[in-house]
Amino acid sequence: ELRGSVVAVPIANPVAFESFTRATGQGMNTDMNNMNRVFPGDPGGWLTQRMAAVIAEYVVPVADAFIDYHCGADSIIDYTLVSGDRTEAEIRNLEYARRFGTPYMFIHEKDPHANTLDGYAKSLGKLSIVAEQGGTAISPAFTARTAERTRNVMKALDMLDGDPVLPPSQLVMRRRVLPRVDIGGVIVPEAGIESASEVVGGTVLSRVIDPHTLEVGQVFTAPYPRSILLDVRTGVTRVNPGDYGYIIADADSGAEVSFPVDQWRISL
Repeated sequence: ELRGSVVAVPIANPVAFESFTRATGQGMNTDMNNMNRVFPGDPGGWLTQRMAAVIAEYVVPVADAFIDYHCGADSIIDYTLVSGDRTEAEIRNLEYARRFGTPYMFIHEKDPHANTLDGYAKSLGKLSIVAEQGGTAISPAFTARTAERTRNVMKALDMLDGDPVLPPSQLVMRRRVLPRVDIGGVIVPEAGIESASEVVGGTVLSRVIDPHTLEVGQVFTAPYPRSILLDVRTGVTRVNPGDYGYIIADADSGAEVSFPVDQWRISL
């Protein structure tokens, strides 16, 4: 039933995976770099650059279109990230990204980061999606939704037959904040939010508590009248200063969009 090929890299950075960090390793024998800031890498460079170079050499050239999964950490993350929608190439990638079928999408005015896998693939004229999907407490249903969204893309590329499974519409937003932890300790969620969703402005999302004194050091609240929680803290976890608290978008900065299933196909 499959037309074409799927090339998959389940764990792009095994060292970071083992230490449960965004960066490569913890210790003097590793370089503590974020692999998604060093593409296309360097086969003679630091460990992170060498791993990126392998992907750039053996994976990127053989693929026509990408889904770049970013899987969260002590949270649940669930949206599609797009860099720009002004040039012809950016609009084409936006239309490709919409085929993933998440209810929420966010568009940067321009890509805020250099040397990403997504950016490198696009620089070679390839289609690419940044799929923010995952976390540490996801359910089998969440995993099934992500797999279905992957099949949506494969159907759009004419790799599989059948209609896509879509939300009623997609909310495409253009303003967001990434509130960070100021005081280390233990974060305790209060809102009872288990996945990406909308909450009323001013809603208390969580509190950061000093585990030694039990004093509250920081309170996270929803900043917009209609706050969309794209990255959600769902459990009690340790936090350090500078950690992401949440990713929160402004629903009023976006628009609801939908399009007919019979226009789902996209050409390479």
